Amino acid sequence: MKRAILGGVVTAMCAAAGTVMADGYDDTGAVYISPMADYTFLDKNRLSKNAAGYQVGLGYNFARNFAAELDLSPNTFKISGSGASEKLTPSTAFTIPTRRSK
Repeated sequence: MKRAILGGVVTAMCAAAGTVMADGYDDTGAVYISPMADYTFLDKNRLSKNAAGYQVGLGYNFARNFAAELDLSPNTFKISGSGASEKLTPSTAFTIPTRRSK
């Protein structure tokens, strides 16, 4: 859960920073894909180990300062002391309202 929230916050911050820098550009109607790398710190009570992974986002810009994005993170984590692994697939859906800078 923490990972999904953190991923959403980081993505929103990156998207907002890009919007502020590209103030003169109107990307209304644009579809975008956002690949990301991540490292997951799992709960200490889990049997599986922390690991690097990836996340893929698909978004759409509805208006000049409003977008929606769906992120999926299909990661696998090895379980200590066995050859097995645990697959966690969190998903995040959010909207990104941004303020126009002056």
